[in-house]
Amino acid sequence: MASMFQSLLDRTAKLPATLHQLFSRSPATSAASSAYSHFVSDLEKLRRRMERIQAFLEDAEEREIRERSIMLWLDELRDVAYDCEDVLDEVEYELQWYQLACQEEEHTPSSPEKKRIKRKREVSDSDATPRCPPLHDASFQLQITAKIKDINDRFEEIHRDGLALKLHEDHGQRHSSDSLSDPPLRMPTSCLVDEQAVRGRDHDKRKVMDMLLSDDGRHCKENVGVVSIVGMGGLGKTTLAQVVYNDIQVKNHFPTRMWVCVSDSFDVVRLTKEILQTLTGRSSDQVQGSNNFSSLQERLRQNLQGKRFFLVLDDVWNENQGYWEALWLCLSSGAEGSRVLITTRNEMVSRTSFVSEANMHRLSCLSDQDAWSLFEQRAFSGRNSSNYPELVLIGKKIVQRCKGLPLTVKTLAGLLFCEFSEDRWDDILRSDLWDLAEGKDQILPALKLSYRHLPSPIKLCFVYCAVFPKDYEFKRDQLVKMWMAHGYTIPTATRCMEDVGRGYFDNLLQRSFFQKYYGDYFVMHDLIHDLALSLGKGECCEVVDDKLSSIGRARHLFLKCWEDVTTCLSCGGPTGELLRLRTWYLRWQWRESRDVVEPVENMFGTMKCLRVLYLGGARIRELPDSVGNLKHLRYLAIDIKDCCRLPESLGNIINLQTLQLFNARHMLELPKSIKYLVNLRHLEMCAFSPPSTMSRDVFRLQLQMMPRGIGRLTQLRTLPLFVVGE
Repeated sequence: MASMFQSLLDRTAKLPATLHQLFSRSPATSAASSAYSHFVSDLEKLRRRMERIQAFLEDAEEREIRERSIMLWLDELRDVAYDCEDVLDEVEYELQWYQLACQEEEHTPSSPEKKRIKRKREVSDSDATPRCPPLHDASFQLQITAKIKDINDRFEEIHRDGLALKLHEDHGQRHSSDSLSDPPLRMPTSCLVDEQAVRGRDHDKRKVMDMLLSDDGRHCKENVGVVSIVGMGGLGKTTLAQVVYNDIQVKNHFPTRMWVCVSDSFDVVRLTKEILQTLTGRSSDQVQGSNNFSSLQERLRQNLQGKRFFLVLDDVWNENQGYWEALWLCLSSGAEGSRVLITTRNEMVSRTSFVSEANMHRLSCLSDQDAWSLFEQRAFSGRNSSNYPELVLIGKKIVQRCKGLPLTVKTLAGLLFCEFSEDRWDDILRSDLWDLAEGKDQILPALKLSYRHLPSPIKLCFVYCAVFPKDYEFKRDQLVKMWMAHGYTIPTATRCMEDVGRGYFDNLLQRSFFQKYYGDYFVMHDLIHDLALSLGKGECCEVVDDKLSSIGRARHLFLKCWEDVTTCLSCGGPTGELLRLRTWYLRWQWRESRDVVEPVENMFGTMKCLRVLYLGGARIRELPDSVGNLKHLRYLAIDIKDCCRLPESLGNIINLQTLQLFNARHMLELPKSIKYLVNLRHLEMCAFSPPSTMSRDVFRLQLQMMPRGIGRLTQLRTLPLFVVGE
């Protein structure tokens, strides 16, 4: 939410100067000039009000997990922010058309009749005459000004509500009544473990111990070798480290062993004190008598001199290599063969702490058999499960829902401890995990801690991933293009938006939000998906049991088959809540594509907020002219089997960044208006259906020539072929 707000602020700050430059170049009527002045004034008010609200966001996002009133406040804020984005997009859309009109004049100076761009603002049978951009039109300006005034009023009300909720501007600050009741996000850990309760980690234990006891010195920092255990929250990284720490072979190999729970704050002074306390056996008061970091470093260095030690740093989040350097200055005095074991959710933490790829152990989920063994041990409390065959059947279904995540297995098994009622077990099986008190108090905070540590721009990208259903296999580049379409990947001076998006994707992969599936496909663990879904507050929905899973706040819709489209249109559209949709994703399925005209045409005519439209499961023999109404669209993927041409109205979608055409082997020519798609970055044409690739079947395309003016598409990065006409 914070990054979305920052993007809106940046746009409202830049827009007045751009508009001033526009109006200074072209004379306008007095009415238009007056409306323009009011518009710019309202934009400035909008920016100031958004800045005041932005100051509350960090506090609000911290408190929403515990306070329903804050959650509702953020929901309302998100709705207004979306409306604000739509209005800014509308103004920028018209501004781009004006700039295109100026460029058109430069390209055709000798033909007065060509000095304006021929485009259709609203395409219908009765209105086929193109009109010029209406930026100088007073009625258009008044319409936009009215919308911004309404948004201003709503933001002002939200700001007043934020003050009433005692939201604070300082990050981490809490109202006194809240701070006393806030539970810690994670309990501190120790080296103690009940090894009899651990299941399915023998292989992992052997691999980590091999890394620790090896003498080959792979990527050691001075005398100290560094090993890491990496994985998503709840996998049992700490448990594995505890088992290794207490192994008799490790005890014999390392005369000096130390355990420190690092958690959120990588405070080098605090860590040095805690290591000293563990090492010397002194009380915390004695060790903490000195706060001079230099003297603490020297004391630790002297105490480790010549000793072969084993140090566990549990639950590490720090990515700042400078902090690690300061700590290694103390540790490097240890004897050769000393080892540090780090547990973390983020691969980047391992790399910045000098862990080589060979010494990084990626922890996986438990097998079904091991997960059941863990569940059985805790739920049946030593009783023989064979005496409860009905409960065993239900229990194994519960375990399947956990997808091998030990934290979830233990939590749900704990709920059923000494419970032998089939109804109770069935209730747990059918309940949504987040509806259970234990899910909110134990599992959700553990997973949300990973989300909390994400950089702000990546949070939006992660939450958007809930648009895909559970177990959906997705590709990196496609997801990045969808992020781009929603404005989540802001380019920098040195990196284009694709590179920014790939960086965000890799960041989520390194932090275990994504898992490698096969080839170039990725998936999300069910609980990670549930986390994204819960953070999205109903914005992502799908059809489940012939009903929409969420409709009131739906912004992103996933449809598995064409029957879902029928259900969707009957439930919420095209005149209902679905008019606010920003993503419409109809999954392609083998042999299930349908020939559709009327439903798609209705969609194009009404769902004008769409940014992403993926119609892989709808075979379109003739793309209707009404596609030109989707002026906010950035990503369009369609199956155009047997379609020879695309309508000229496609050129109206000047915001379009990605155009994917499947089954395009009969396409003879692209529309002449494609030269106006100045933001187009990827033009992808496949002769067959997905997952067909351009490189495989590009020579089966029958394009006869490229349209004139395609050279104006200077943003283009993907083009399957270039055909020169006769």
